[in-house]
Amino acid sequence: MKFLRPAMVATFLVATLLLSNFLNTKVESSKFSESFPAVVCPPNAKAMNTFVSASSQKTQFRKLTGKTLPLRAVKHLRFPITSDPILLNGGEVTSALWQSVTNTWAGATLCLSPRSDEWFVGGAGNITSKGRLLLVNSGLSEAVADIATWSEKGAQFDKSVPVPANSFIQVNLDLLAPGQSRLAIHVTPRSGRISAFMVDERRKGLIKLGGDLITPMFSAKADLVIPAIPHANGNHAKAKHVLRLLVPGNLDANIHIELVSTDGTFTPVGLDSKRIARGVVVDIPLNPTIDTSAFSLRIHSDEPLVAGVFSSMSVGGHSDFVWSSPSELMAPLKLAINGLRPTFIFTGDNIAITVTTQLTNGKLKRTSISGTDFASWKALENTQTVSFSEISKSTYGAAIVTSTNGKGTFPLESGSVRTLSSQPTSSIEVIRR
Repeated sequence: MKFLRPAMVATFLVATLLLSNFLNTKVESSKFSESFPAVVCPPNAKAMNTFVSASSQKTQFRKLTGKTLPLRAVKHLRFPITSDPILLNGGEVTSALWQSVTNTWAGATLCLSPRSDEWFVGGAGNITSKGRLLLVNSGLSEAVADIATWSEKGAQFDKSVPVPANSFIQVNLDLLAPGQSRLAIHVTPRSGRISAFMVDERRKGLIKLGGDLITPMFSAKADLVIPAIPHANGNHAKAKHVLRLLVPGNLDANIHIELVSTDGTFTPVGLDSKRIARGVVVDIPLNPTIDTSAFSLRIHSDEPLVAGVFSSMSVGGHSDFVWSSPSELMAPLKLAINGLRPTFIFTGDNIAITVTTQLTNGKLKRTSISGTDFASWKALENTQTVSFSEISKSTYGAAIVTSTNGKGTFPLESGSVRTLSSQPTSSIEVIRR
C-alpha cells in the first residue's frame, strides 16, 4: 500500500498533462495560392516592327519606362511595342513576339519572366556584328547582371552591369568580345528582376546580311534536343547550317549527334563520336542531304554543354539567317499566336499530342497529332490561342514562323514558371490573447 499512493499521484499527473495538451492543440491547414509571374517583352528598335500576341483584349500590361505606371488592358489581340519594353500579365498563357525589319530580316521569341540563368548561344563580335544584348529590369529597385562571355579564343573578361529600376540597357556584342566571330553568353542576375534578350544582326559595309532573335536556354545539359531547324524554302533552296557548341565545365566532352526528319534518323558523318574541347566555342558545319523543310537534332554528351544552330538562307530575295535553340521537354502549354501562323515541329520516340485551337471568332477546334520520331502541324488561319495537352513522354517541340521579311523559331515552353505562395491564415486565438 505504501507504493500505491505515489503511483496513483503519478498517473493522475500524466493524465492531466495529456488532457491539457489535447485541449490546447488545434489543427491548422496551410493554404497556398498559385500564380504566374508577369513576363517581360523586349523593346522595339529604330526601323524595326515589333508585335506581341495576347490571349485576350483584357490582358494587362504596362511600359517599363523608369517610373511606375498602372496596368491597363492591351485592347488588341496583337499590339505593337514601342521603344520601351513592357511587362505583360498574361497568366498561364505564353505570348509569342515577332520582330522584323522590312525586306531585311525577321525573328521570333517568347515573352519571358525573369530567370536565374540565361544562356545565349549565337552572335558575333567581329566587324560584321550589329548585335546586342538587352538587359531589362522589371523591378522597382536597381538590379545587377553578371555577363560571362566565351568565344573561339576561350573565356573573355566577365562584366557586371547595373540596370536602373523599370528600365533596360543595351550592351553591344562587339564590346563583349571585340573582333571575335563565335559567341556564347551566360547572363546571371546578381540582384533584381533581370530578363535578358539577344538580337544578332549583321552587315558587311552597306550589304545587310540578316538578323534574328536568339531564344535563351536556361541551363547546360548533357542531353539536348533542338526540335525545329528550318531547311528548305518553297522553291526547294536549301539552307546552310552550323552547329555551335560550348562545354563550360572543366572537362572536355564526347558527343554523339542524331539528325531526325521525315527522311528518317541518322548520324551525320564524323559526329558519331566527336571530342569537344572545354571552354572554347566550337562551330561544326552541317549540310544534310535531305529534302524536308525542317529537321531536328538530338545531342548526347558525357558533359553538360550549351548549343545552337545557325541556318543561313535566302528569304524573299534577300539574305537572312535563323538561330534555333534547344527546348525543354514539352508540358501542357497555352500559346497566344494571333497574327502568326507557325508550323509546329515535334520530335520524340512516339509522338502523341492533343491540340486545341481557339479561333478569333470564338470557335474551338481539336486536333490529334501522332507520329514516330518526327511530326509537324501548321496552325489554322485566324488562330487566337493554341493549347497543347495529353502530351506523350519524351516529346520536344518548337515553332517556325515565315514571312516575306524572314524566318524565326521559338521553343514550345512556358514563358512564365508557376509559383506557389502561402496565404496568411487568421486565428481566433489572436483576438483572445
